[in-house]
Amino acid sequence: MALYLKTLKVLPSWSNDLGLVAEHWYLHCASEATDAFLPVIGVDLDYVSRGYSYYAVETQITKFALLSVGDELRCDLQILMYDQKRIQFLVTVTREDQIVVAIEQMYIHVDKSVGKSCDAPSQVFERLKVFGEAHKLLPVPDVVGRSVGKSEPML
Repeated sequence: MALYLKTLKVLPSWSNDLGLVAEHWYLHCASEATDAFLPVIGVDLDYVSRGYSYYAVETQITKFALLSVGDELRCDLQILMYDQKRIQFLVTVTREDQIVVAIEQMYIHVDKSVGKSCDAPSQVFERLKVFGEAHKLLPVPDVVGRSVGKSEPML
């Protein structure tokens, strides 16, 4: 089972003049789940203050339903792939057991002092590995690996 990491409630401030929730709030859900997971593997505020972190470098958002003010959301995180420098996550956001949005992201471990990727230290990688190996046993959801697609140019 994916890691249950966060419960969120859609606030009135998430809604635009049409009563729709803007795209960045869907991404906010993934950020909240990821921010809850990273300290579990040792990437906490102290770690980040030493000049290292994980940065999101690619994101795919797939919406299945619209959100409404007051919705109670559950955010689950599944590790799809990991190595010394990268973590690929899928955050699934559900409302009453219905998938609302799936956000697939690739994160890179970065040394902020030089602005380049680097291997995570062994203590972080070993904690990540525990979760990553457990998640290898989970089925890979159909939504993983989707892309925006290629359209014919407009004339």
